[in-house]
Amino acid sequence: MSNLKTFHVGFIGSGKTASEHAKVIKKFKKYYLKSVFSKTKKNAKKFAKVFKIQNYYDDINLFLKKKYDLLIICLPPDKLFNVLIKIMKTDSNIFIEKPLGLNFSEANKICKIYKNKKLKFFVGYNRRFLGSVLKLKEKIFKSKNKLFLYVQDQQDTNIAKKYGHNNKVIKYWMYANSIHTIDLMSFFLRGNPIKFENKNILKNKKKVITSKILFSSGDQARYVSYWNIPANWKINISSQNSFFQLNPLEKLEINKNGKNKLFTNFVYDRRFKPGFYRQFEEIDKALKNKKNCAVTLFDAIKSVQVTKKIYEKSK
Repeated sequence: MSNLKTFHVGFIGSGKTASEHAKVIKKFKKYYLKSVFSKTKKNAKKFAKVFKIQNYYDDINLFLKKKYDLLIICLPPDKLFNVLIKIMKTDSNIFIEKPLGLNFSEANKICKIYKNKKLKFFVGYNRRFLGSVLKLKEKIFKSKNKLFLYVQDQQDTNIAKKYGHNNKVIKYWMYANSIHTIDLMSFFLRGNPIKFENKNILKNKKKVITSKILFSSGDQARYVSYWNIPANWKINISSQNSFFQLNPLEKLEINKNGKNKLFTNFVYDRRFKPGFYRQFEEIDKALKNKKNCAVTLFDAIKSVQVTKKIYEKSK
C-alpha cells in the first residue's frame, strides 16, 4: 500500500450506489479517484466521465494492475465472493457495500481468509451513521436502565426482482437488505445476543418472521419482519423514563416525561445519500490510524450471524 498522503481509490462497480460513494469521497481532501471497473466498458466510461476518473476498465485483471490505497466495491450479492477472493490477494484496503456475501457461508469464508491480513476491511452499514441514529445512540449511551428495542422490517421480493436481482439473490435477501435493521439491534443494545425465540408465520408466499432476543446485558429486542406484506421500517427503544422512535429511520422522535421532541435537521443526510458522509468520515479516520467508529469486517460478521440465527432457525 502506498505511503503517500494522497489516497488512491478504485471503484469496482459503476451503478447508483457507487456514484453516491464517489460524490462523498470527492468532498474529502487527499483522495484521488484513480480507476473504475464495470462489466461493460460503456458503463465504466460513463462513470469515469462524470467523476473525472482517468482509467476505466471492463477487465478486472487490468484494473487490478494499478495500485490502490482503497477499493470501493459495489456489486450484486451473487457477484461479490469471487471478486473479493481476487481482491484480497492485493495490497489494497477494502470497503464493500453490504452484504458481506450472498449468505452466511460466503461471509464466514471471507472472514477466515482475511483474519491474518493487516490491511483494513470496511463494510457499508450506512444506517449506523444516519444523523438520527447517531443522535439516538448519544441519548442512550450512558443509560443505566435496561433497554427494550422493537424493530419492524419489511421486504418485498417483487420489488427486488424489478431491480434486477435474480432468484439466487432473492433466496438470501435477508442478508442483502434485512441486515440493515438487524445490525441496528446490535448497534443500540449492549452485550451479545445469547437467546433467540423465533417464529415463522406462513401464508402462501407471504410471511411474518418474529424473533425475541435476549442480550447478555439484560437488554431485549423484538424483531418482526413482514415479507411481501405492506409495512415499513421503524425502530422503537424504551427505557425507564424515555421512549425513542425512528419512523422513518431518518427521523428521531423522543418522548421523555410526557414531552415530545423531534429531530429531523441532519445536514449531511440531506446533501448526500443518508449516512454515507458520516460513514466515510470514520473510514477516513481509520485509514489515517485515528480513533474511529468505522464498521470493520469483524464488526459486520456479527450481524450476519444474528441474521442466520433468526432466519435459519425460524419455525
